[in-house]
Amino acid sequence: MKIIFPIVPLLGLATFGVTSAETSRDTPGELTVDVVEETESPSSLDANEIAQKLANPNTPLATLTLRNQWIRWGGDLPGADGLESGVFEFQPVFPFPIDDITTVSFRPAFSYLVDQPYYDAASGRVESRSGFSDMGFDLGYGVTTESGFLARVGMSGSVPIGAEHLSSETWALGPEFLVGYKNEHGLFGFFPSHLWDISGPATINRTTLQPLVVFLPGKAWAFGSSPIISYNWEAEEWTLPLQLFASKTVKFGEVPVRLGLEMNYFLDQPDGLGEEWMIAFNFTPVFPNIFAQWFSGSD
Repeated sequence: MKIIFPIVPLLGLATFGVTSAETSRDTPGELTVDVVEETESPSSLDANEIAQKLANPNTPLATLTLRNQWIRWGGDLPGADGLESGVFEFQPVFPFPIDDITTVSFRPAFSYLVDQPYYDAASGRVESRSGFSDMGFDLGYGVTTESGFLARVGMSGSVPIGAEHLSSETWALGPEFLVGYKNEHGLFGFFPSHLWDISGPATINRTTLQPLVVFLPGKAWAFGSSPIISYNWEAEEWTLPLQLFASKTVKFGEVPVRLGLEMNYFLDQPDGLGEEWMIAFNFTPVFPNIFAQWFSGSD
């Protein structure tokens, strides 16, 4: 089996995008309100505190995620069965804190694809190539109340910057919404979004549904499931993964890092060419939020 991963994310056990753990200074049953005070920096918090804050999709903490995926493909098209590919993704997140419970965040995602399969009409077969894909992003306004209620509204989109055969060559945009509840023991939520083409040759009409279930046993660990389910309205096809993840937050010197592992088995996928398995290793350093410092006027 060919697995293509850089060395750095393999330094520890891995994480998924909404991982977390129990905060030692919480009292039982109380919500941890994930706010960064003016004098508070990630280096001053312990791993449990960092992990608890990272559990919140509306976290004000700044992160730089390196996500590395191995994917096995299958399908009815000639040459589709048994293909393997890799994805190296970089996603910076620098939230703009508005007040103690409100943040605005912009999250672009840049991906380099290795041996990505695509259908080549000229040859009538599935071929593969490597290169950058289109840039995905979302921009959202999030609120975390003292009672534990979470909400986020915003937009998601795709910018056609990818290489030939790896780009839709089409701009896409649509709404997103998050609703959930979080306390020291876990997070439960639902995160739907939709994309439509707004300019370009491709027709994009896709709904994405992401249920969020995170259990927080303590000691900076988190376990759960957060599958990304999608439906292509044009092709009338589902992509339905069964997904599990585990994460651990640690500190390397003064730098907190979330490490994680995610596994997906696809119960349903497009008939012609679709993912059968996906394993992801994630490496997420946490840095001081320069935007929080600017807004608060601190150095």
